[in-house]
Amino acid sequence: MKYRFKYESLLKYRTFLKDEAELQFSKALARNRELNRKRRRILSTIDRMLGEAQDLLSKGVTAERYRHMVAYVEKLKERVKMLEREIARSNREVEAAREKLVSKMVDVKVLERLSVRDFEIYRKQMKLKEAKLSDELYLVRLKST
Repeated sequence: MKYRFKYESLLKYRTFLKDEAELQFSKALARNRELNRKRRRILSTIDRMLGEAQDLLSKGVTAERYRHMVAYVEKLKERVKMLEREIARSNREVEAAREKLVSKMVDVKVLERLSVRDFEIYRKQMKLKEAKLSDELYLVRLKST
């Protein structure tokens, strides 16, 4: 008698769902990291622009050029605020994906433990059958002698 876990198809399906959840989590995390990278890059550009503006003020610059620099920095600050809102949303998405992944991992782990326990029961039953068969063979040999 060959062993077969009676919930094998369910285990495969739950493993598939876990793999999908891992994929969604990794995508959400990658998007979050990309947004943070963009934010850091814009903040460094703002710092650089403000430093350049200070240098130009000390050297003497036209008011129009200074106004353009200030307007550009303001646009960058607006972009940072927009990115911060996107990052907050992305953080929520990452957390939701993480919770979903943990839930799927728990489901798979439960079925894997059940599979191991089921296999142990099967092995014990097979040992009992072997012992019973061995005893019967012994008794048949004793009777035939």
